[in-house]
Amino acid sequence: LPPLTGACEASGRVMNAVTGHPLRNAWMFFGPKFSMYRHPAVQTRTDSGGRFDLQSIPCDWGLPLGVRTNGFVEQEEEPKLGPTYRVQPEPQFRTQPNITGMLIKMVPTGVIAGKITDGHGNPVECAHVTVANAYPSIDPRRWLTPYRETVTDDLGRYRLFDFPAGQYY
Repeated sequence: LPPLTGACEASGRVMNAVTGHPLRNAWMFFGPKFSMYRHPAVQTRTDSGGRFDLQSIPCDWGLPLGVRTNGFVEQEEEPKLGPTYRVQPEPQFRTQPNITGMLIKMVPTGVIAGKITDGHGNPVECAHVTVANAYPSIDPRRWLTPYRETVTDDLGRYRLFDFPAGQYY
């Protein structure tokens, strides 16, 4: 296909994959996530109905459309160009394709929380808590790899959050 030129647009909705409710105030970004060196090329937030409208996106689509909001697994979507674009008089270029009606379903994350007590039922302060993933290996054993860590508070409580679906130890 000929290269894309100019500024493109993408619009759609962001929904909770479990309940089907719209997700408001989700951060939409096109380009790299914020880092010390680079910022997203275009960014916006979803409205109260979960709708977004990104304009002036670089048309090379070399980077995915990212979505992030608290309590949900961060997602990256590859925008797919449809037949709705304008053709300039020069047939070697296509300009301003508009991607409308994108539906992005976000999966909620999990929380692991609890309380650690000693043999007398007293809270254990500053206990180290590690949550690990199990990875299969060539031999019949499974290897546990630390995933998140924290320490208990003065009441023996701990809370780890933002877990994608999976099995943890």
